[in-house]
Amino acid sequence: MGIHLCEKKMKKFIITRRITLLSFLLFATNAIALTYYGKMLEKYSETSKLDFQIGGYNDTIVKTLFAEYGSQGRQTYFWLTLLDIPFPFLVAFF
Repeated sequence: MGIHLCEKKMKKFIITRRITLLSFLLFATNAIALTYYGKMLEKYSETSKLDFQIGGYNDTIVKTLFAEYGSQGRQTYFWLTLLDIPFPFLVAFF
């Protein structure tokens, strides 16, 4: 009886440890990728990303920013946004 209980606890520990490790790896990968793509965007425009517009933004700011980014900058922004969407969910489950 004691061995069976010990095995259950060990399996639970291993599963929890794997989930924690996977969460950490996803969190670290996301943080590195967001930093990388954020730095790439700085090459295309001096204007802050839409996320960092303290007073909010309107359609004029969006049009101006994406015009400054150009085709390559807009593609980078797309990947940055795609990576950024699941970030709150990762944090919530961590």
